[in-house]
Amino acid sequence: MASSAHFEQTILSIIPTATSDIPEKLIATARALFVQSKQKIVSLKPTEEPARIYICCHIACERLRAKLDLPPVKATRPPVPKRTYTNLYKYFDEALIDAPVRNRGRPAANAKSKVPKDIQAAIHNLCEKLDTPKAEQHVIAGIDYVLGTLKGDQDEDDLVGWIVLAYVVTITKLDPKTRTDADKKRLVRNTIEGLGKLGNGIGQTRALALTAKYEDEAQDWKWVQNIPLGGGTGGTVKGAKKRKRQTGESGIGRMIQDRVDFLSERRIANFEQWREMILAQVVAAEREALGHESNPTQQRSVVEAN
Repeated sequence: MASSAHFEQTILSIIPTATSDIPEKLIATARALFVQSKQKIVSLKPTEEPARIYICCHIACERLRAKLDLPPVKATRPPVPKRTYTNLYKYFDEALIDAPVRNRGRPAANAKSKVPKDIQAAIHNLCEKLDTPKAEQHVIAGIDYVLGTLKGDQDEDDLVGWIVLAYVVTITKLDPKTRTDADKKRLVRNTIEGLGKLGNGIGQTRALALTAKYEDEAQDWKWVQNIPLGGGTGGTVKGAKKRKRQTGESGIGRMIQDRVDFLSERRIANFEQWREMILAQVVAAEREALGHESNPTQQRSVVEAN
């Protein structure tokens, strides 16, 4: 997803007489329209796609011009031909509704959250089980953002996937040491387990796919930017505790036993060693085969000798 700076630069090109201090509401509205367009308008040609962010910023400027007392809108340099742009603008303007712009960071004390009480309770229990109490408010803010901006209708499985994503993104900011792929896989697995029955509806593969798809994009979301980097989780991230598995220690009460934990660090390391060995054997075999092919005289002399 485009960065905040990209939205600001595009808006400045549409209202060139504006100061560099673009109203936050205008940027948030343009971003919300952009996200909404990704859901509703998915059939643009590759040559038309560069106009998406420009159109969304243009629409945001037009719709908020009076309310924010904006300078005259002059969208004179669209990234596609004028006729194409006119048709696309009309299409977008009719398809996109005025998405509510919410405070996408930590919910204000007087703001009514869209997150159902039972989901808030599930997030509270999750953070309690995984000993990360400081993560709770940020995870709830993330789900509040998703429900208010990214998605309209979601089945329970999708919501569980977003909870997993919000928790992983939150922990990797509060505890920057939790950044490797193995760490994130552990976090996903532990989050699903920590959600109890609610987590039964989503598999680890699906949760990992959702996390991989949106993790980078999420860094531009306001609620993620409000998470203090290295602020600490208020406890010990459970994923870090489970690193003891690689030492071969056994323990009663372990949620996943070593014999069926195919994503443990020990097994991942063993796989990497095995892969390197196989690749080395393949390279050696290819070199040997090329050596025979490049020395036909030697092959012919062997045949003649026989």
